[in-house]
Amino acid sequence: DLKTGKLQQHDRELRLTKITNITFDEDAKCPTWLTFLDQICLGDKALIEYIQRLIGYSLTGDISEQIMMFLVGGGSNGKSTFINIIKDIMGDYGKQAKSDTFIKKKETGANNDIARLVGSRFVSAIESEEGEKLADSFVKQITGGEPVLARFLRQEFFEFIPEFKVFFTTNHKPIIGGLDEGIWRRVKLIPFNLNLPAHKRDKRLPEKLSLEMPGILNWAIEG
Repeated sequence: DLKTGKLQQHDRELRLTKITNITFDEDAKCPTWLTFLDQICLGDKALIEYIQRLIGYSLTGDISEQIMMFLVGGGSNGKSTFINIIKDIMGDYGKQAKSDTFIKKKETGANNDIARLVGSRFVSAIESEEGEKLADSFVKQITGGEPVLARFLRQEFFEFIPEFKVFFTTNHKPIIGGLDEGIWRRVKLIPFNLNLPAHKRDKRLPEKLSLEMPGILNWAIEG
């Protein structure tokens, strides 16, 4: 129960069809994760708290905030490690999408990538080519609680209302063609300004963080 932070028994009445991969332990801690966050956020406590709220929000099926997150910064700054860990704690609720799913394209047609996001709550998209424009109308549609038309290849179309929150990791800020306030208020930029020299990188960090997954899940729930 995300409101109480307490574990409940499986209940068919809740109609839950997905699970996380992490064993819940309400006493678990994550000191390495907290140190990692402090490093990649350059000690900015307000930014760390904001990111924690965003991840907590992503655990839910609520999309009332109508936002899409862009993690912006050059290489060697922890973006990929951060996203991979969060995707892991999401289990079946986490998906990765192609970056061009959210990029304005000339051609249209069935998008299998959209169909496979049904039921997801956290979606990561990695990189885009510099100079590509965001698909403004589609972003407004998937963040605004509107039905989305999708289909798997060679199958019938169907509608669904997205519950997922998109976290786009990129080296450069998105290009937005629209001038209306509706798209600008949806885009949230999260700076990743760390540039860690090669000799200071911990190659075993993903392994260390994998041992703290129950604690990282608690951190997300607290958000």
